[in-house]
Amino acid sequence: MSRAGGVGVRRVEAVLVRLPEVVEVDWRGNRTLLVGKRSFLGLDDGGLACRADKDERPALVQRPWYTPPPFVARYGWIGVRFDLVDDWDEVAELVETAYRITAPKRLVRLLENPLS
Repeated sequence: MSRAGGVGVRRVEAVLVRLPEVVEVDWRGNRTLLVGKRSFLGLDDGGLACRADKDERPALVQRPWYTPPPFVARYGWIGVRFDLVDDWDEVAELVETAYRITAPKRLVRLLENPLS
């Protein structure tokens, strides 16, 4: 595992543990994160692929860390190369946005009102 990959994976995992009902599965040899039965993020040592807000996507593809993820880019997913990331807060926001786009409303409400 590269140093950037190890740091990147740990940073993404730190965001994922705060999201309700996230399940990790092995999908065709790839580490895939689901909420319910829907995938919202794929993760490996080199980076991640995740769903992206359609309004934010044009700006995201201009980032230096952007890479088109194989197979899912045409469905609005974006890729992030960990070795080129200069703003980990932005990556954390991408992960949470991908979750919010995919999760049922009741789970999104838990993020907004954790004690409800």
